[in-house]
Amino acid sequence: MDRIRWQGIWLDVALVLGLAALTVNRFAPDGHAGDVILYSVMSLQNVTLFFWEQNRLLNVGPLLTSVIRDPAANLYANLLFPALAFFAMIRFWTGQAVRLASGGDRVGLPGARELFVLVVAVVFLVFRPAAVFDFAIWHVEYTLSLLLLGLAYVVFVSAGPRWFAWPTGVALLVVATGVNYSIVLPALALGGTHVWVAGRLDRRALGFSGAAVVVFAAWGMVARLYPGPGAEAYAGFDFSSLPAAIAWVSGNILQVLYTVNAIAVLVLVAVLWWWSSRRGVRRIADRDAVPMGRLGAALLGFGLGWLVVFSGSTWVVLNEYHFRYFAMVLFAAVMLISLGLARVRLPLGRGFRTALTGIVLVGVVGYLARPFVPLEDYAFVQRVDALGQADTSFYAGDFNLAWAAVMRGLLRGEDSLGVAERASGNGEALRRAAQARIDADGVLRMSCLKAGVAECVRQANTYIAPLELREARVVSDRGHQVLALAPMPPRALRIDAEALARLPGLVGRREDGAVVSDGRRGFLLYGPYEALPAGDYRLRVFGEVDAAAGGHVELVSGTGRERHAVFPLAGHPDAGAGVVEGMVSVTSPIRDVEIRIFVTGDDRLRVTGYELVPISGPVDPQPGP
Repeated sequence: MDRIRWQGIWLDVALVLGLAALTVNRFAPDGHAGDVILYSVMSLQNVTLFFWEQNRLLNVGPLLTSVIRDPAANLYANLLFPALAFFAMIRFWTGQAVRLASGGDRVGLPGARELFVLVVAVVFLVFRPAAVFDFAIWHVEYTLSLLLLGLAYVVFVSAGPRWFAWPTGVALLVVATGVNYSIVLPALALGGTHVWVAGRLDRRALGFSGAAVVVFAAWGMVARLYPGPGAEAYAGFDFSSLPAAIAWVSGNILQVLYTVNAIAVLVLVAVLWWWSSRRGVRRIADRDAVPMGRLGAALLGFGLGWLVVFSGSTWVVLNEYHFRYFAMVLFAAVMLISLGLARVRLPLGRGFRTALTGIVLVGVVGYLARPFVPLEDYAFVQRVDALGQADTSFYAGDFNLAWAAVMRGLLRGEDSLGVAERASGNGEALRRAAQARIDADGVLRMSCLKAGVAECVRQANTYIAPLELREARVVSDRGHQVLALAPMPPRALRIDAEALARLPGLVGRREDGAVVSDGRRGFLLYGPYEALPAGDYRLRVFGEVDAAAGGHVELVSGTGRERHAVFPLAGHPDAGAGVVEGMVSVTSPIRDVEIRIFVTGDDRLRVTGYELVPISGPVDPQPGP
């Protein structure tokens, strides 16, 4: 029996792996998304805790594939990983659907495998290629987190010993939530559904929900330690125009579905359910099984709730209600169909089911089958090649094209580096390589792809160092230029009353073109996050100090992680003498300089502006933190 069971498990593994490989070869060659390519770039160049420039989206795939150092094999592995998560998720929930539909007892693998093949066929019948690419190749955070959440739930509520179940379940929740913070909502829904279906409070289900909330809160604290979108970027909601928002969301979802096929599948499942009931199959309730009606209602309620809540999300609004933010709605619908198919499958004979499964599987394989596509023929390589060749290994400009060019270079044995959005994730290696090239050639030559020169220079200043344009050479009229950049000489940074009004602050009040302390402790001003070349400077902060009681002015970078100078506030007997004046030596270029003014509750001052002006000759060392 064990041998037969292991054979079934290996057959399931082969099915999932084979379908994943076929899906990658079918859909990945024609898709082009910088984020998909970045999985492999991160894996090869620098695996960070989170996706580059994010404080969420745990880098599970890039970490697991980082042992694969060949760029081509690494890219294939990073394309395959999301597809494996996608089909493993479907295999997991079809197994659960068969268990629930058969009275809550353990069932043999063949029934679950048959349902898996049917549901996979439904997915390809209903989802257009854009949706398949998005969920099976691009956004692994949805499928992987759902798979891990389901495993965590099963472990928590199993009859196994708690000393094993709870730590294992928590570990799965930790990874699932790190991958996708919003998984806490399905976790709470799952725990609540368990209690509702059982008709009683269950300690293990409550423990599962409680652990999900604790893990979510813990990841929220971890996120604050990393630069990235703050909680306010995701937590804002506005339901004032909800009907229009839901209409927009519904339109976006329908655009990635074969609507006629979706309706036909729903009608077919309903008819088959009715037919199986008419044939005299005993109802689930008569078998002491799980109430399927309650499960269906819970899935429907969860999907509608997600649709309403995230239609009012300000983050989703900013992203024009993209359908991926409603993946949970689509997956809830597929789960509902799975339950229906699992229920109507029961009256059919084993031979008929096996034959039907074989026919459906052949159809799925036939749909996915395509001659093997080598990486050189992938769309992202072709689109970069079409822009013309240049002797550079640094790429800026359009996000998708810049990272495609980096990956193309890695595939061809070049030490390519990206200077486009998200490049800070590899910032140290990027800056070292750029400085080495400047030291050797006097300038840094960088490809600027499908973007204006000013934008590419801005990216170089943001991710490398303060650089200025020396030359721009057109490679092709399709949007490829090579820029020659050199270190920027020391320059003045001046903030007048107009610029002061745009700077952020946490305390104080604005009046008459000035910022005035208001008796609260905190940063009166910070920013402006501008590039600053290396050199010696004089800092002067204009205004008046009526009372100094421990406040200070500091010059920092890296969002405060590196302090270059600190000047304490000091009262002056002469009105208008200024807030602070001092010298500071910047030994290396700064990409995001800030002048921060910190005040205590007893400091009394008025700031009207400041300037940081280069001077000649060395300066005295400034006090540190």
